[in-house]
Amino acid sequence: MANINGLDREAKEYFYSLPLAVQEKVIESNLQITCREDIQRYFTNVINLKNDRFSN
Repeated sequence: MANINGLDREAKEYFYSLPLAVQEKVIESNLQITCREDIQRYFTNVINLKNDRFSN
């Protein structure tokens, strides 16, 4: 489970700006999230996966 409480202020602000469904996925993941960039990378991957599903 990702530890959101251990993130710095900038990363937390970005995390809480995401849609609730994405926040839940991040929390439930076993990802090692340490900064805003980690969350952005995860969110980008989720969006790309969804787009790939609809374009095929």
